[in-house]
Amino acid sequence: MPLFVIQVRCSHCSEEHPTGMVLKLDDGPLAKESVATFAGDGPIPPDLRILNSVFVCPLTGQSYRPESNDHVLVVPSPYRL
Repeated sequence: MPLFVIQVRCSHCSEEHPTGMVLKLDDGPLAKESVATFAGDGPIPPDLRILNSVFVCPLTGQSYRPESNDHVLVVPSPYRL
């Protein structure tokens, strides 16, 4: 089963940071894709609903929340289960 890493675009430095989240998805994207694009018109999968989560920018040390599902990214991992 393919594994996917979740990254979040930081509102302080505009970089994409890893969240430490790894998900198993049967039909995930083939390349890096935002959650908004990945979900399309359908519902956002429960494991990807992280808009209320708080992250810390490793460059500035400031905390932030993703501004939208366009800032939450699903990234294919080279590893599989």
